Amino acid sequence: MTTLDEVARQSGVSPSTVSRYLRGKLALREETEQRIQDAVAALGYVGNASARSLAAQRSGVVGLVLPGLSNPFFAALADSIADEVARHDLSLLLCTTRDVRQREEDYTNLLEGQAVDGMLYLGAHPSNRRLGRVIKRGLPVVVVDEPQEQLPPVTTLTVDNFTGGFQATSHLLDLGHRRIFYLGGPAKLGTEHERRRGYSEALTRAGIDTSADLALSGSYTETFGVSALPHILTGKVQATAVFCASDHMALGLMSAAHVHGVQIPDDLSVVGFDDIQLAKYTTPGLTSVRQPVQEISHTAVEMLVSRMNNPAAAPEARTLPVELIVRGSSQRIGPAVADGPNSAWEKSSRGGR
Repeated sequence: MTTLDEVARQSGVSPSTVSRYLRGKLALREETEQRIQDAVAALGYVGNASARSLAAQRSGVVGLVLPGLSNPFFAALADSIADEVARHDLSLLLCTTRDVRQREEDYTNLLEGQAVDGMLYLGAHPSNRRLGRVIKRGLPVVVVDEPQEQLPPVTTLTVDNFTGGFQATSHLLDLGHRRIFYLGGPAKLGTEHERRRGYSEALTRAGIDTSADLALSGSYTETFGVSALPHILTGKVQATAVFCASDHMALGLMSAAHVHGVQIPDDLSVVGFDDIQLAKYTTPGLTSVRQPVQEISHTAVEMLVSRMNNPAAAPEARTLPVELIVRGSSQRIGPAVADGPNSAWEKSSRGGR
Protein backbone atom coordinates (compact mmCIF):
# COMPACT_ATOMS: atom_id res chain seq x y z
CA MET A 1 0.00 0.00 0.00
CA THR A 2 1.35 3.39 -0.97
CA THR A 3 2.57 5.54 1.92
CA LEU A 4 2.69 9.28 2.47
CA ASP A 5 6.51 9.13 2.33
CA GLU A 6 6.38 7.66 -1.18
CA VAL A 7 4.09 10.45 -2.38
CA ALA A 8 6.43 13.01 -0.81
CA ARG A 9 9.51 11.53 -2.47
CA GLN A 10 7.89 11.40 -5.91
CA SER A 11 6.58 14.97 -5.66
CA GLY A 12 9.82 16.39 -4.19
CA VAL A 13 8.39 17.82 -0.98
CA SER A 14 8.31 16.78 2.67
CA PRO A 15 5.76 14.28 4.07
CA SER A 16 4.37 16.99 6.34
CA THR A 17 3.78 19.25 3.33
CA VAL A 18 1.89 16.48 1.54
CA SER A 19 -0.15 15.70 4.66
CA ARG A 20 -1.14 19.31 5.34
CA TYR A 21 -1.96 19.94 1.69
CA LEU A 22 -4.18 16.88 1.35
CA ARG A 23 -6.04 17.86 4.51
CA GLY A 24 -6.75 21.31 3.08
CA LYS A 25 -4.52 23.02 5.62
CA LEU A 26 -1.82 24.38 3.32
CA ALA A 27 -1.91 26.58 0.21
CA LEU A 28 0.88 25.86 -2.30
CA ARG A 29 2.07 27.20 -5.61
CA GLU A 30 0.16 25.69 -8.51
CA GLU A 31 3.15 23.74 -9.84
CA THR A 32 3.78 22.18 -6.40
CA GLU A 33 0.09 21.26 -6.10
CA GLN A 34 0.22 19.63 -9.51
CA ARG A 35 3.27 17.52 -8.58
CA ILE A 36 1.53 16.25 -5.45
CA GLN A 37 -1.71 15.55 -7.29
CA ASP A 38 0.17 13.70 -10.04
CA ALA A 39 2.05 11.59 -7.48
CA VAL A 40 -1.18 10.74 -5.62
CA ALA A 41 -2.85 9.66 -8.87
CA ALA A 42 0.16 7.70 -10.15
CA LEU A 43 0.77 5.84 -6.90
CA GLY A 44 -2.90 5.30 -6.02
CA TYR A 45 -2.50 6.87 -2.59
CA VAL A 46 -5.61 6.95 -0.33
CA GLY A 47 -5.40 9.77 2.13
CA ASN A 48 -6.07 8.60 5.68
CA ALA A 49 -6.30 5.52 7.82
CA SER A 50 -10.07 5.28 7.79
CA ALA A 51 -10.13 5.84 4.03
CA ARG A 52 -7.60 3.06 3.45
CA SER A 53 -9.73 0.68 5.49
CA LEU A 54 -12.72 1.71 3.40
CA ALA A 55 -10.97 1.44 0.03
CA ALA A 56 -13.24 -1.42 -0.98
CA GLN A 57 -16.40 -0.13 0.68
CA ARG A 58 -18.27 3.08 1.46
CA SER A 59 -17.98 5.50 4.34
CA GLY A 60 -21.72 6.35 4.36
CA VAL A 61 -20.88 10.07 4.30
CA VAL A 62 -21.48 12.68 1.61
CA GLY A 63 -20.07 16.20 1.62
CA LEU A 64 -21.93 19.46 1.03
CA VAL A 65 -20.04 22.63 0.12
CA LEU A 66 -22.14 25.80 0.05
CA PRO A 67 -21.55 29.56 0.43
CA GLY A 68 -22.99 29.96 3.93
CA LEU A 69 -26.03 29.90 6.17
CA SER A 70 -26.56 33.67 6.60
CA ASN A 71 -28.51 33.70 3.34
CA PRO A 72 -31.90 32.13 4.17
CA PHE A 73 -32.06 30.40 0.79
CA PHE A 74 -28.88 28.41 1.41
CA ALA A 75 -29.87 27.72 5.01
CA ALA A 76 -33.19 26.22 3.87
CA LEU A 77 -31.44 24.25 1.16
CA ALA A 78 -28.91 22.81 3.62
CA ASP A 79 -31.70 21.71 5.98
CA SER A 80 -33.63 20.08 3.15
CA ILE A 81 -30.53 18.33 1.77
CA ALA A 82 -29.76 16.96 5.24
CA ASP A 83 -33.24 15.41 5.36
CA GLU A 84 -32.85 13.89 1.91
CA VAL A 85 -29.42 12.46 2.73
CA ALA A 86 -30.79 10.91 5.91
CA ARG A 87 -33.52 9.16 3.90
CA HIS A 88 -30.75 7.25 2.16
CA ASP A 89 -29.22 6.25 5.53
CA LEU A 90 -26.25 8.48 4.83
CA SER A 91 -24.55 11.15 6.93
CA LEU A 92 -23.80 14.70 5.80
CA LEU A 93 -20.55 16.61 6.26
CA LEU A 94 -21.31 20.32 5.82
CA CYS A 95 -18.68 22.87 4.78
CA THR A 96 -19.61 26.58 4.57
CA THR A 97 -17.23 28.83 2.68
CA ARG A 98 -18.65 32.30 3.46
CA ASP A 99 -18.09 33.12 -0.23
CA VAL A 100 -14.29 32.76 0.13
CA ARG A 101 -12.70 31.21 -2.96
CA GLN A 102 -9.77 29.67 -1.06
CA ARG A 103 -12.16 27.94 1.33
CA GLU A 104 -14.02 26.43 -1.62
CA GLU A 105 -10.78 24.89 -2.85
CA ASP A 106 -9.60 23.84 0.62
CA TYR A 107 -12.89 22.17 1.53
CA THR A 108 -12.92 20.36 -1.81
CA ASN A 109 -9.56 18.83 -0.91
CA LEU A 110 -10.63 18.18 2.66
CA LEU A 111 -13.74 16.26 1.67
CA GLU A 112 -11.83 14.05 -0.71
CA GLY A 113 -9.25 13.40 2.01
CA GLN A 114 -12.01 12.42 4.42
CA ALA A 115 -13.10 9.68 1.98
CA VAL A 116 -16.66 10.89 1.48
CA ASP A 117 -18.70 8.81 -0.95
CA GLY A 118 -19.74 11.86 -2.98
CA MET A 119 -20.02 15.64 -2.96
CA LEU A 120 -22.77 18.19 -3.55
CA TYR A 121 -21.08 21.43 -4.57
CA LEU A 122 -22.70 24.89 -4.48
CA GLY A 123 -20.11 27.52 -5.33
CA ALA A 124 -20.05 31.28 -4.82
CA HIS A 125 -17.50 31.70 -7.63
CA PRO A 126 -17.59 30.59 -11.27
CA SER A 127 -14.67 28.17 -11.00
CA ASN A 128 -12.75 25.90 -8.62
CA ARG A 129 -9.62 24.30 -10.08
CA ARG A 130 -9.39 21.68 -7.33
CA LEU A 131 -12.93 20.53 -8.01
CA GLY A 132 -11.92 19.59 -11.53
CA ARG A 133 -9.06 17.45 -10.23
CA VAL A 134 -11.32 15.70 -7.75
CA ILE A 135 -13.82 14.89 -10.51
CA LYS A 136 -11.04 13.54 -12.73
CA ARG A 137 -9.95 11.19 -9.94
CA GLY A 138 -13.42 9.69 -9.84
CA LEU A 139 -15.24 11.19 -6.85
CA PRO A 140 -18.99 11.40 -7.62
CA VAL A 141 -19.92 15.09 -7.72
CA VAL A 142 -23.12 17.01 -8.45
CA VAL A 143 -22.74 20.74 -9.09
CA VAL A 144 -25.88 22.49 -7.84
CA ASP A 145 -27.18 26.02 -8.48
CA GLU A 146 -24.15 27.93 -9.75
CA PRO A 147 -22.53 26.63 -12.96
CA GLN A 148 -18.77 26.01 -12.77
CA GLU A 149 -16.33 26.74 -15.56
CA GLN A 150 -13.41 24.63 -16.76
CA LEU A 151 -14.60 21.32 -15.35
CA PRO A 152 -14.50 17.87 -16.91
CA PRO A 153 -17.94 16.38 -17.68
CA VAL A 154 -19.96 16.55 -14.46
CA THR A 155 -23.58 16.13 -13.35
CA THR A 156 -25.31 19.50 -12.82
CA LEU A 157 -28.59 20.75 -11.40
CA THR A 158 -29.91 24.28 -11.65
CA VAL A 159 -33.20 26.14 -11.96
CA ASP A 160 -34.49 28.09 -14.94
CA ASN A 161 -33.01 31.44 -13.94
CA PHE A 162 -33.72 33.00 -17.32
CA THR A 163 -37.43 32.25 -17.11
CA GLY A 164 -37.50 33.50 -13.52
CA GLY A 165 -36.04 36.85 -14.57
CA PHE A 166 -38.45 37.01 -17.49
CA GLN A 167 -41.48 36.20 -15.31
CA ALA A 168 -40.57 38.78 -12.66
CA THR A 169 -40.08 41.57 -15.19
CA SER A 170 -43.15 40.62 -17.25
CA HIS A 171 -45.24 40.77 -14.07
CA LEU A 172 -44.13 44.34 -13.44
CA LEU A 173 -44.71 45.26 -17.07
CA ASP A 174 -48.24 43.84 -16.84
CA LEU A 175 -48.81 46.17 -13.89
CA GLY A 176 -47.99 49.17 -16.07
CA HIS A 177 -44.39 49.74 -14.99
CA ARG A 178 -41.97 50.82 -17.69
CA ARG A 179 -39.03 52.10 -15.67
CA ILE A 180 -37.98 48.87 -13.97
CA PHE A 181 -34.67 48.82 -12.10
CA TYR A 182 -32.59 45.62 -12.02
CA LEU A 183 -30.71 44.96 -8.77
CA GLY A 184 -28.33 42.11 -9.52
CA GLY A 185 -25.74 39.89 -7.91
CA PRO A 186 -22.04 39.46 -8.79
CA ALA A 187 -21.71 39.94 -12.54
CA LYS A 188 -19.29 36.99 -12.89
CA LEU A 189 -21.90 34.41 -11.82
CA GLY A 190 -23.88 32.34 -14.29
CA THR A 191 -27.10 32.57 -12.25
CA GLU A 192 -26.83 36.36 -12.26
CA HIS A 193 -26.22 36.42 -16.01
CA GLU A 194 -29.33 34.33 -16.69
CA ARG A 195 -31.62 36.33 -14.39
CA ARG A 196 -30.50 39.57 -15.97
CA ARG A 197 -30.88 38.08 -19.44
CA GLY A 198 -34.50 37.22 -18.60
CA TYR A 199 -35.07 40.78 -17.36
CA SER A 200 -33.60 42.26 -20.55
CA GLU A 201 -35.56 39.93 -22.82
CA ALA A 202 -38.88 40.90 -21.19
CA LEU A 203 -38.10 44.60 -21.67
CA THR A 204 -37.00 44.06 -25.26
CA ARG A 205 -40.22 42.21 -26.12
CA ALA A 206 -42.16 45.12 -24.61
CA GLY A 207 -40.28 47.57 -26.83
CA ILE A 208 -38.38 49.17 -23.93
CA ASP A 209 -34.77 50.32 -24.25
CA THR A 210 -32.54 48.19 -22.00
CA SER A 211 -29.58 50.56 -22.22
CA ALA A 212 -31.08 53.02 -19.73
CA ASP A 213 -29.29 53.64 -16.43
CA LEU A 214 -31.49 51.17 -14.55
CA ALA A 215 -29.21 48.44 -13.25
CA LEU A 216 -26.74 47.90 -10.43
CA SER A 217 -24.70 44.80 -9.56
CA GLY A 218 -23.35 43.83 -6.15
CA SER A 219 -23.60 40.98 -3.65
CA TYR A 220 -26.58 38.81 -2.80
CA THR A 221 -26.88 40.45 0.65
CA GLU A 222 -29.26 42.60 2.66
CA THR A 223 -26.51 45.17 3.09
CA PHE A 224 -26.26 45.67 -0.66
CA GLY A 225 -30.04 46.01 -0.87
CA VAL A 226 -29.97 48.74 1.78
CA SER A 227 -27.20 50.65 0.02
CA ALA A 228 -28.93 50.42 -3.36
CA LEU A 229 -32.03 52.47 -2.49
CA PRO A 230 -30.55 55.94 -3.18
CA HIS A 231 -29.13 54.74 -6.49
CA ILE A 232 -32.56 53.50 -7.50
CA LEU A 233 -34.51 56.60 -6.53
CA THR A 234 -32.06 59.33 -7.52
CA GLY A 235 -30.76 57.94 -10.81
CA LYS A 236 -30.99 59.66 -14.18
CA VAL A 237 -34.13 57.62 -14.91
CA GLN A 238 -36.72 57.53 -12.13
CA ALA A 239 -37.60 53.88 -11.44
CA THR A 240 -41.09 52.90 -10.37
CA ALA A 241 -40.32 49.22 -9.73
CA VAL A 242 -37.35 47.01 -8.87
CA PHE A 243 -36.57 43.41 -9.72
CA CYS A 244 -34.07 42.12 -7.15
CA ALA A 245 -32.09 39.03 -8.17
CA SER A 246 -32.38 37.63 -4.64
CA ASP A 247 -34.83 37.97 -1.76
CA HIS A 248 -31.95 38.76 0.58
CA MET A 249 -31.30 41.96 -1.38
CA ALA A 250 -35.02 42.70 -1.61
CA LEU A 251 -35.40 42.53 2.19
CA GLY A 252 -32.59 45.04 2.62
CA LEU A 253 -34.11 47.33 0.02
CA MET A 254 -37.54 47.18 1.67
CA SER A 255 -36.03 47.86 5.08
CA ALA A 256 -34.23 50.96 3.78
CA ALA A 257 -37.41 52.12 2.05
CA HIS A 258 -39.32 51.89 5.33
CA VAL A 259 -36.68 53.95 7.16
CA HIS A 260 -36.83 56.70 4.52
CA GLY A 261 -40.60 56.81 4.25
CA VAL A 262 -40.77 55.22 0.80
CA GLN A 263 -43.96 53.19 0.68
CA ILE A 264 -43.86 49.69 -0.80
CA PRO A 265 -45.69 49.24 -3.18
CA ASP A 266 -47.37 52.67 -3.40
CA ASP A 267 -44.13 54.49 -4.22
CA LEU A 268 -42.06 51.56 -5.45
CA SER A 269 -42.99 47.99 -6.41
CA VAL A 270 -40.48 45.26 -5.51
CA VAL A 271 -40.06 41.70 -6.77
CA GLY A 272 -37.45 39.28 -5.41
CA PHE A 273 -35.99 35.92 -6.36
CA ASP A 274 -35.85 32.71 -4.25
CA ASP A 275 -39.11 32.98 -2.27
CA ILE A 276 -37.42 32.39 1.08
CA GLN A 277 -39.60 31.64 4.10
CA LEU A 278 -39.47 35.25 5.28
CA ALA A 279 -40.96 36.53 2.02
CA LYS A 280 -44.52 35.81 3.11
CA TYR A 281 -44.02 37.43 6.53
CA THR A 282 -42.73 40.83 5.44
CA THR A 283 -45.08 43.82 5.40
CA PRO A 284 -46.18 43.85 2.67
CA GLY A 285 -45.49 40.28 1.62
CA LEU A 286 -42.72 40.04 -0.96
CA THR A 287 -43.60 39.04 -4.50
CA SER A 288 -40.87 36.59 -5.49
CA VAL A 289 -39.75 33.96 -7.98
CA ARG A 290 -39.86 30.68 -6.07
CA GLN A 291 -36.95 28.29 -6.28
CA PRO A 292 -38.34 24.83 -5.39
CA VAL A 293 -36.04 24.09 -2.44
CA GLN A 294 -37.43 20.66 -1.64
CA GLU A 295 -37.36 19.57 -5.28
CA ILE A 296 -33.81 20.86 -5.67
CA SER A 297 -32.70 18.97 -2.57
CA HIS A 298 -34.48 15.75 -3.51
CA THR A 299 -33.22 15.81 -7.10
CA ALA A 300 -29.65 16.71 -6.16
CA VAL A 301 -29.35 13.87 -3.63
CA GLU A 302 -30.98 11.38 -6.01
CA MET A 303 -28.55 12.38 -8.75
CA LEU A 304 -25.59 12.02 -6.40
CA VAL A 305 -26.68 8.61 -5.10
CA SER A 306 -27.19 7.47 -8.69
CA ARG A 307 -23.62 8.51 -9.54
CA MET A 308 -22.30 6.77 -6.43
CA ASN A 309 -24.05 3.56 -7.49
CA ASN A 310 -23.02 3.87 -11.13
CA PRO A 311 -19.93 6.10 -11.43
CA ALA A 312 -19.35 5.05 -15.05
CA ALA A 313 -22.68 6.48 -16.20
CA ALA A 314 -22.58 9.58 -18.39
CA PRO A 315 -23.08 12.86 -16.48
CA GLU A 316 -26.46 14.55 -16.88
CA ALA A 317 -27.75 18.10 -16.63
CA ARG A 318 -31.17 19.02 -15.28
CA THR A 319 -32.98 22.35 -15.04
CA LEU A 320 -35.94 22.71 -12.69
CA PRO A 321 -38.80 25.16 -13.28
CA VAL A 322 -39.48 28.22 -11.14
CA GLU A 323 -42.76 29.92 -10.22
CA LEU A 324 -43.72 33.54 -9.64
CA ILE A 325 -45.49 34.01 -6.28
CA VAL A 326 -47.43 37.29 -6.22
CA ARG A 327 -47.86 39.10 -2.91
CA GLY A 328 -48.38 42.68 -1.78
CA SER A 329 -45.02 44.25 -2.66
CA SER A 330 -46.01 44.75 -6.30
CA GLN A 331 -49.03 46.60 -7.60
CA ARG A 332 -50.34 48.45 -10.64
CA ILE A 333 -48.57 51.75 -11.10
CA GLY A 334 -50.48 54.81 -9.91
CA PRO A 335 -50.55 58.28 -11.51
CA ALA A 336 -48.41 59.89 -8.79
CA VAL A 337 -45.63 57.36 -9.24
CA ALA A 338 -45.85 57.44 -13.03
CA ASP A 339 -45.57 61.23 -13.25
CA GLY A 340 -42.44 61.99 -11.27
CA PRO A 341 -39.81 61.38 -8.58
CA ASN A 342 -40.66 59.92 -5.23
CA SER A 343 -41.61 62.77 -2.90
CA ALA A 344 -41.20 60.68 0.23
CA TRP A 345 -37.55 59.98 -0.63
CA GLU A 346 -36.91 63.66 -1.45
CA LYS A 347 -38.36 64.70 1.88
CA SER A 348 -36.35 62.09 3.77
CA SER A 349 -33.10 63.05 2.03
CA ARG A 350 -33.66 66.69 3.13
CA GLY A 351 -33.93 65.55 6.73
CA GLY A 352 -37.74 65.52 6.85
CA ARG A 353 -38.20 69.23 5.95
